[in-house]
This record gives sequence, C-alpha cells and structure tokens, in this order.
Amino acid sequence: METNKCTSSSLSQRDRVRKLVFRLRGYRFFQAKKFWY
Repeated sequence: METNKCTSSSLSQRDRVRKLVFRLRGYRFFQAKKFWY
C-alpha cells in the first residue's frame, strides 16, 4: 500500500512535468508559426 502510494505520487509528478513540456513545445511551435506568417 505504502509503495503504491509512492509510485502514484511519482507518476502524477511525471505527468505534470510532461504537461509542462508539452505546453512549452506547443508555445514554441506557435511562436514559429507566427514568425513564418
């Protein structure tokens, strides 16, 4: 049970980081698009 909680917490943290990276990548892509237009 304790280990399961730890893994779930680490998973949520990883998901948060992934979301942040995805947002950053999307923002960069948007910037490039704006630059091209």
